[in-house]
Amino acid sequence: MYLAGKVSILFISFGLYLRGSTIALNRLAKEFKKREYDVHVLSQNDGPLRKDYESNEVSVTVTDLNPRNTADLIKPFNFIIMNSDLKLISLIPSIVHAGKPIIVIIHNFSSPWLFAELPTFTRADKVVFVSNAAREKFALQGMGKNYVTIHNGLDVSQVESFKSSNSKMQLRKRYNFPDDEIIVVSVGALHPDKGQEVFIKAAISVLRENPQRKMRFLCVGAAKQQTKEGNDYYESITKLIAESGFSSQIIIVSSTDKIFDYYMMADLFVCPSFVESFPLAVLEAMAFKLPIVSTNVGGIPELIENHKQGILIPRKNPEILTKKIEFMLRNHKIALRMAEAAYNRCISEFNIEDVVQQYEKLLLQIQQK
Repeated sequence: MYLAGKVSILFISFGLYLRGSTIALNRLAKEFKKREYDVHVLSQNDGPLRKDYESNEVSVTVTDLNPRNTADLIKPFNFIIMNSDLKLISLIPSIVHAGKPIIVIIHNFSSPWLFAELPTFTRADKVVFVSNAAREKFALQGMGKNYVTIHNGLDVSQVESFKSSNSKMQLRKRYNFPDDEIIVVSVGALHPDKGQEVFIKAAISVLRENPQRKMRFLCVGAAKQQTKEGNDYYESITKLIAESGFSSQIIIVSSTDKIFDYYMMADLFVCPSFVESFPLAVLEAMAFKLPIVSTNVGGIPELIENHKQGILIPRKNPEILTKKIEFMLRNHKIALRMAEAAYNRCISEFNIEDVVQQYEKLLLQIQQK
């Protein structure tokens, strides 16, 4: 069965930043566009993703979003798909009152405000969690009849196209990284919960224990933030690097739309997060066949089974992370075997095409109510 008629879908996001949740919505919207849906994006704040949307013929409107102007903005569309954000929650009652079917996607399940807003979420037709771990945590609050899990997906064909037109050697030459150097990469926006400090402490230990080994640790996406908390954390980790004496080997890289370059150049991927729902960075590392060491938090075990697709470790433990990085580097065959298994799981279970089909089923269920 198919959705009846020409279907228009409005995707609502608080910003067009290079963050996991906004990138996930971006990929979802583009895949719907490929399937010839009428797709439009509405955002409170502009950002680099706007260029990517428009290059894929997805129209974008950036404007102030509030309950007063919502009815007019959503009027032309059949369905609304919205990323959860504290500043967008107030729109849900207005959308429901206007009679527009709405799906709310929850990526982050650690913020206290999310639990406070549970009654508002339940007014949506469907609430999508990107991991079972997140959905089950919310369901424990006594609600959940309209909750479903749909994992994040990845455009595998896009990754394969990138890999076929680029090489590790070429990219390393472009970034002035030696061919014979081991590169360990971590990807994530700057925040204490992303565990950059633990990653850096482990990097320092590995470098101290192996002074003859050529290595570089890249902390990608950890740009200085506008908030005091972000600035304080940035100052803390940059001080840690400076005092270690390894400033040339532990490098902080700002948020970039060239993230595939870093996966391609890497030899090992590390996710040191304290809290995650279903991180795109881990999914992308799997697609690039990278050996992975990750904390076993949130929905990450739904991506990686310990010692099958990667190694899972407790959070907030730089000593264990150090040991597991060493294990991966010293046991090359085992690392590559797990990387291959992770790749196979990624392409078979988390392709964006399959994810969109799940959303289509949800839209059809809502349409037939």
